[in-house]
Amino acid sequence: MKNAATPAYRLFLQEAFARRKEANPAYSHRAFSRQLGIHHGSLQAVMKGRRPFPLDLVNQAALRLGLSASEKAKFLESIVSTLKYRGRLEITRARQATLLEESRHASIIAEWEYAAILSLLDVPEFKPDPTWVGARLGITARRSQECLEALIATGFLIRQPNGRLLKSSPAYRTTDNVSSDALRRSHAETLQHAALKMDSVPIKFRDNSSITIALDPKKLPMLKALSRRYRREFIALAEKGERTEVYQLAIHLFPWTQVTTKKGNCK
Repeated sequence: MKNAATPAYRLFLQEAFARRKEANPAYSHRAFSRQLGIHHGSLQAVMKGRRPFPLDLVNQAALRLGLSASEKAKFLESIVSTLKYRGRLEITRARQATLLEESRHASIIAEWEYAAILSLLDVPEFKPDPTWVGARLGITARRSQECLEALIATGFLIRQPNGRLLKSSPAYRTTDNVSSDALRRSHAETLQHAALKMDSVPIKFRDNSSITIALDPKKLPMLKALSRRYRREFIALAEKGERTEVYQLAIHLFPWTQVTTKKGNCK
């Protein structure tokens, strides 16, 4: 079973299934897929090497398989390596983005340092050292340590035995068109920092632009979709090449006029 050509994540799955099958000869692949919370057909394709394991299910699978922290890191790293080898990591990023739930991740959604640290891991010279992280982000080492510990405790980061940190997902996303107090706090904080950066960061290292227009509110769904498409294209281009800095892209569309409906002003 220990085939050097077989990715580690498939070995974990094959061995986990074999143990259950040995304990219960009636145990099936369908039962295994239900236990892992993955569609039976998808799991079969994974087990046969026709597709990689879904990145957004890594945390769930690791928990249900009873993997240790080091085993989970190896499981995740082998999936990422497979995706890179197949040239599919960029393609699957948006599809495999892990959803942040406000009920569990309110602080991580609302406070900018968490997303900044997760992005900082993509910088080649990243060091899992609170002092280094704090210096790069302009925050205290104490705050940096607090954020790193919270990201590890909540499963966003995995600490390997050698001290290296790995992200448990290639990307994260929040809900769309759903009212969220944490997101409102995040957007407000982003706007405050954008204003501060206009004074502290030279214009050659930033871009600020806006335009005022009259528009048809019925087109807002299409305009929002266009904005999301732009963000995806922006990310695809921005993440190519040597990444050495962490930036924030913020797009805001809001009315200057008092929005009216058939029932009157919309407050």
